[in-house]
Amino acid sequence: MSIPTYIINLPSRTDRKEHILKEFADRNEFEINIIAPCPHEVGAVSLWYTIRHILKDLTSVMDNFVIICEDDHQFTVDYTHQALNDAIEEAQRLDADILLGGISWFENAVQVNDKLFWVQLFSGTQFMVIFKKFYQTIIDAEFDETDNADFKICALTASHFTTFPFISTQRDFGYSDVTTKNNEKGRIDTIFNNTMTNFSILNEVGIFYEKKAIYFETLDQENIDNITIPTYVICASQNNGKHAAIEKQFEGRSEFDVKIIPTIPHERKNISHWKDICNIIEIAIDNEDDVIILCQEDHLFSPHYSKQVFLDQIIAAHQQGAEILAGGVDGFGRCVPLTANRFWINSFFGSQFLVLYSSIFEKILAEPFYGTLTADAVLSEISSNKMVIYPFISLQKKWTTINDQGSVPLLYPLTILEINQLVYLTYSKGKHAANQLMKLTQKTGSLITPISPVPEVSFFENTFFKSIIHPTNKITESKIRVLIPYHNVKDYITECVDSLLKQKYCNFTLSFLDDCSDDDTMSLIPENVPGIFKQSLQERTYALGNIYQCLTQSQFQDEDIIMILDGDDFLLHDQVFNIINEIYAVHNCLISFGQYYSTTQKIGHCQFYTKEEFAKLRSLRFRASHLKAFRYKLFKEFQRQDPEANSYKNDSGQFYNMSYDVALMTPLLEIAGFENIYFNSNPVYGYRLHEKNDAHINMAMQSAQEIDILNKPPFKRIF
Repeated sequence: MSIPTYIINLPSRTDRKEHILKEFADRNEFEINIIAPCPHEVGAVSLWYTIRHILKDLTSVMDNFVIICEDDHQFTVDYTHQALNDAIEEAQRLDADILLGGISWFENAVQVNDKLFWVQLFSGTQFMVIFKKFYQTIIDAEFDETDNADFKICALTASHFTTFPFISTQRDFGYSDVTTKNNEKGRIDTIFNNTMTNFSILNEVGIFYEKKAIYFETLDQENIDNITIPTYVICASQNNGKHAAIEKQFEGRSEFDVKIIPTIPHERKNISHWKDICNIIEIAIDNEDDVIILCQEDHLFSPHYSKQVFLDQIIAAHQQGAEILAGGVDGFGRCVPLTANRFWINSFFGSQFLVLYSSIFEKILAEPFYGTLTADAVLSEISSNKMVIYPFISLQKKWTTINDQGSVPLLYPLTILEINQLVYLTYSKGKHAANQLMKLTQKTGSLITPISPVPEVSFFENTFFKSIIHPTNKITESKIRVLIPYHNVKDYITECVDSLLKQKYCNFTLSFLDDCSDDDTMSLIPENVPGIFKQSLQERTYALGNIYQCLTQSQFQDEDIIMILDGDDFLLHDQVFNIINEIYAVHNCLISFGQYYSTTQKIGHCQFYTKEEFAKLRSLRFRASHLKAFRYKLFKEFQRQDPEANSYKNDSGQFYNMSYDVALMTPLLEIAGFENIYFNSNPVYGYRLHEKNDAHINMAMQSAQEIDILNKPPFKRIF
């Protein structure tokens, strides 16, 4: 029986019609219908209206599913009638709403069998199998000029899968009636090839670990009681309170043979940390240890820690060839669930509790360390067999004081792992949890890690990959220029400075912008330190005027990343610059903003703008705040459009003395355009509440200035 297949083709696009008819020639499994698109000046809206029209007006009640095609679809060499039938049957078994023949981009995917991947977000609607139970949802959905079909489907359901290998890609005509970005010749082929490479890597990882049988039985109590693991705790500080805190973590846990290792001093912290690791590895080799634990002094055991489960995981990971097993991480690249509680990861950063197996000892000692990367980056690069336990058994205590009660830990949930764990249980293990999955995939404000770029794969005889290259090895290292405006923040500047100088990313400069302070704040900023600059004007121009002065007079480059940190605030941990650099490299964005924690431990007000909201940016409450960053070339374009900086000034020609983030960011957001903006939902910024905050001094004036700024003429999008 032929499958009802609706091909959307604009009558004037005769080249596309000729192409698509050739694609389906002699394929009797399809009942082809050429459909003219519903007219609309916005291509994405026209596409959606046409899909809605097909499902509402053209389908038969007898059809359990239909195929909707765009006229740039082309079959791959992996397409066969049988492959399509098998994929549809699998999708029906998994209660799918949508089955995709192939996609050009994705964010987060889990392989559920040898034919299908579940995908969380995707782009690519050139070949869709839509199942009957989903028709009405599409028909009833609201859709306007700010939407697109791919992301609308992702918002309507979590039950979408793609075939593997792809049976469909898009032909590159050099232009697109729907997606303007695809007008660049060759772009379509590149992004499809990159995506297929990523899926192939995830597939190879799954195949590799399936062959690694786990043959041990759960340890009995007698064996558990006799196991002790050498545990090396690196203590970088002389703070007795921190020493006592880490010792307390291991108190009563006989499975750990704890040794406190003082850090090897070096002016660069990342080099010091690598020397510490090498020192510990040499000790482990001398002791003939098969496995050790490398621990930082900021480690905390999570409520999920169990001695039995932890030791079982160590043995199981070893039998699957692991070289590194992390107890928890701040971030990761790609991940593949190996069991419900253990994931393979291609990269990681921010782990304070690592199990290292002897198979990696010599690799660590042989690796040259030049100080341009972090220790985590190098460990990721030299090992392809890296895993993480989830839920995390180790959390990082953030030693930044954020309230009157002293130092407290700030926890950053990795919802991607939670989602993938649920997908694994839902589809791979046959447990139905679709409603819970939908709820998770619609969460905002908790996905912390940008997807890594396409890695290069190199096979060799001992392991399945020499390395799935760590993203840092491929990511361009941008110069980060941090501007720190301040006025009379003597009580807070030291914490601000410390949070900057402890960053493990090395390619940055700091410009401290003094707005005529009279409390001697400047004396607390380090002198004669490379990369630290101080600016002090003769009269007050407030934060905005100081930032403008610095941006116009400094010799910054177009691709430099400008970052703004207020002098009374601070960064939450030492990986912030690494995160920002990776965001810009991986997502190719031009401007970013993020989420923050206040010193009352409350999450900030920042949220991502939808495309619909962005279209009316100046009529909404501003929420593109901490941590603010942008490419310098955006500011150069701002100068071209507003050479007198009138957008930064009130009716008297003076720089606004409040709401500077609104004045600074709004024009830059408009110049960049919606597609070039990134919202980092993982809090990396500590916002201090005190009596000198603008809102505390005069909230009415702050609100009035924000309204005045937003009422100014919008800027023209350039990028």
